[in-house]
Amino acid sequence: TKLPCQPGRKKRRYTHLPAGEPDISEVAAETSPEKPTLTVRAENERIFALKQEMAELKAEIAELKTNFENFQNKFSVCLENFWDLRCRLS
Repeated sequence: TKLPCQPGRKKRRYTHLPAGEPDISEVAAETSPEKPTLTVRAENERIFALKQEMAELKAEIAELKTNFENFQNKFSVCLENFWDLRCRLS
């Protein structure tokens, strides 16, 4: 009797009838992804997580740049006012 095709197997498997009718659900349960497949999946998950983290960090850097530019603008106005005041008092 032919068994269903299994992922990662080149050829079909057969069973003999004296052993009884095979339970196809058990045969399907035996097939698990091979190690390279699991490795690729793990790498893909890792890459996805790194891309998410990188996007978050880029957003945080953009916010820090904006805050720093705002600080610079406020500080430069204060310095200009300070120097104007100092020059007038001299």
